[in-house]
Amino acid sequence: MVPIQMPLRSELSLANSARNFTQTAQCSTATLHSVGARLTLSSYGNRGIAVLIAEPASLWGLWERDLIISAEGRSVRTPEDLFAVLRTTDAANVHCVVVRNNASAVVSLAVQRYRAALPPPPPRPPVPPTR
Repeated sequence: MVPIQMPLRSELSLANSARNFTQTAQCSTATLHSVGARLTLSSYGNRGIAVLIAEPASLWGLWERDLIISAEGRSVRTPEDLFAVLRTTDAANVHCVVVRNNASAVVSLAVQRYRAALPPPPPRPPVPPTR
């Protein structure tokens, strides 16, 4: 299935109705769990990452219907892109640009809080055999 290219206004409408998000073949979704907390992220084509569920928002630093555009200046398109930034940074916080309530905002994510809930990184590819 080919992802639908939408103008920014439609992108913001999606961010405002993220619970009705329709997945495409190129969509990836991830849910993080912590004691009494849950965060569900879903890629939105090449536009960014939609925050579908953020319970409680105060724990995660993100709100439901946020659209994450970048993390530490790097574009993020899938939850794994964001997780890679969170796994590799030495900083205590990761700064993300999000679209929230039809405006851009910068939010700080507490790295330790996320690392405690992150899934393990994907396995490395096998080493090619030597001859």
